[in-house]
Amino acid sequence: HDANIAISVLVDCSGSMSGYKLKVASQSAYLICNALEKAGRPSIVNCFDTQFYPIKSYKQKSSPKLFADMSGKGGGGTSEGMALEKVINEFKKVEAGKKLIIVINDGCPDNSDRLKSVIANCPKTINLFAIGIESEYVKEFYKDYIELKDINTLPDVLIKKFKQLAGHKY
Repeated sequence: HDANIAISVLVDCSGSMSGYKLKVASQSAYLICNALEKAGRPSIVNCFDTQFYPIKSYKQKSSPKLFADMSGKGGGGTSEGMALEKVINEFKKVEAGKKLIIVINDGCPDNSDRLKSVIANCPKTINLFAIGIESEYVKEFYKDYIELKDINTLPDVLIKKFKQLAGHKY
């Protein structure tokens, strides 16, 4: 296994995500981070609406309470381009053989042109993977994505994704 991997999870906590969708998104982020910790791979988590909110640093341990705090954030618009650009710029400073940003969201960004530009200018050393919560809109922006209709399918999907990223066949 390639332990030299840096992973960042970016969760949309805008108004359209309130309620069930944000609960699924925060549970997804928790499942991802908890599984990574068990494998000895730290991760960071941020969420966004029109602002950027740090949720978990590399050094923090995952806990359900930490991720439940996302529900108290946000509620505004969806500045996905701004948030993704911030994460990409932070990731440029991280020393790791492989880098993965997982974006979890449900709807269209406030500025789709900015998001397309940020994605187009993302360094090739950073892999982007989007999880659309009951939404297939992610395919309009991200080459690598899934539409999550059932949170119970998430672990299998992520295992395949991480094996693919690490160069293993699945």
